[in-house]
Amino acid sequence: MILRHKPMLSPARKYLKSMRRIEIIVKRLLILAAVGFVALCLLLVLTQFFPDVINSLFPVTAADSLGRTAVVKKDGPISEKWRFGVVRLVTSTGQGSGWLYSPTMIITARHVVGNDNQVTIHFDPALKREACTGTVIYRGNTNETSDDIAAIRVTSQPQDLVLPCGDVNKLQAGEEVTALGYQISATEIQHSAGHVKGFKHTQELITTDATINPGDSGGPLISMKQRAVVGVCVGGIKNDVISGVNLAIQLDHVLYLVPK
Repeated sequence: MILRHKPMLSPARKYLKSMRRIEIIVKRLLILAAVGFVALCLLLVLTQFFPDVINSLFPVTAADSLGRTAVVKKDGPISEKWRFGVVRLVTSTGQGSGWLYSPTMIITARHVVGNDNQVTIHFDPALKREACTGTVIYRGNTNETSDDIAAIRVTSQPQDLVLPCGDVNKLQAGEEVTALGYQISATEIQHSAGHVKGFKHTQELITTDATINPGDSGGPLISMKQRAVVGVCVGGIKNDVISGVNLAIQLDHVLYLVPK
């Protein structure tokens, strides 16, 4: 049998062959880097302008500080941070809504707490947190709608549950808003999307076509642009020829009233 030996490559040819391999590897790495850069830019754009898309693609998973034990599915346009910061308040006369302004303070409507000095606070069922008792530390003392505010002191809650506060001065007519709350007899949070219809500045009120049902009072009105609370829902316009228009007290006025 005749053995044939492969011709020996000259050093120059070996060098050229090695350089070609390196060139192919470099090209592939550059392609991967370009794809990764484009994907990162797309993710940043989605996070900035379409956060709801990100929430649907990457739902919230278990978090020790909140006591969540499973993935929490997103409910419509409500982000998990918003829904977990809204609470259901049960009083001697019924129930309403409220939201965590700080780890130790819940803001709601005066007519929700009524004359009660203590209320029972229920959190979103997904949090699996026990109900607790809160003490009313402030309630409006007039019958004016803009004074329909109450504050409740509660044992310290995770900072993660606190809702961000927006700037009412940046809110404009036509902007999208969402009203959050627990309707009467409901144990799951409900939301109603709408728009800012206008302002009653002399009364410190925001008018909106977002539906505010019985039980939603005291819940937050969220600016979809600012992704933050801009008002406290208190109900509809009474004795008005305009139907389907509801009211929220402007947040800056609310924060001026409640204890610091």
